[in-house]
Amino acid sequence: MNDLKSLIAELERAKEGSRELDWRVYAWFHAKSFDDEAERYKHKRHSPNYTTRLDAEMSGENITKVEFTKGRWFAWTDTGEQGEAATEPLARRISALKALEDG
Repeated sequence: MNDLKSLIAELERAKEGSRELDWRVYAWFHAKSFDDEAERYKHKRHSPNYTTRLDAEMSGENITKVEFTKGRWFAWTDTGEQGEAATEPLARRISALKALEDG
């Protein structure tokens, strides 16, 4: 999945982060499809935990505000893009990806 809009929509629908979602963010961010199964496995094992850990931020991720309201997490970038998700790491990655999409 290299389509950014589809990736953002998938992250917005997720109830929690996962290694599969981490991998999809990694593959998009590095513009790779990894058609070779062995190569995919190697990179999948070592991709950052983008969707489950706060400290696995993406390059250029400039989050300026985060809040938890009515059971949902919200995060904003320095350019105003907002991410909304079930977890804080997901909200942060969504807003960062939206900033890349717009910028």
